[in-house]
Amino acid sequence: MPSLSNILPLPDDVLGEILKEVPLKELTTISLVSKNVRGLAIPRMFRTFLFAPTLSADRQQGSRLQATHEESVAKLRFFTSGDISRHVRACYVDASACDVSHRDACAYKQLLDLFFELIPSLTNVQKLEFKEVPFNVFALAQLGKLSNIDL
Repeated sequence: MPSLSNILPLPDDVLGEILKEVPLKELTTISLVSKNVRGLAIPRMFRTFLFAPTLSADRQQGSRLQATHEESVAKLRFFTSGDISRHVRACYVDASACDVSHRDACAYKQLLDLFFELIPSLTNVQKLEFKEVPFNVFALAQLGKLSNIDL
């Protein structure tokens, strides 16, 4: 069986340039080729973080509200984890699609509070964009902790 070094005898910088041309949807699959390819692919795979707090407006599927809230929390915790957060360069927060009723307001506020609590973990983020996100004193203080962003 041929070794992987014989299949991919390219220097990392050349391989990195090739991976830049691979569509993002296919990059995950390609990253399974080897540890080396994965190491080169991960920074591109996670350089952009889109956080859209999700709450279900469908009252007939009450468990869906809980599931989407948990999915949002899981995504937020994943992107702010030590292994991934260092690769994030741009973060977009879009709350415009979140139809928040009085009943859901608490869960929505919890998601945004958690986002702002964890945002200092994004130590290399250079670009932040917010759409229809309410800010409070805590949120602004947390944004001030980002060293690569000019506020």
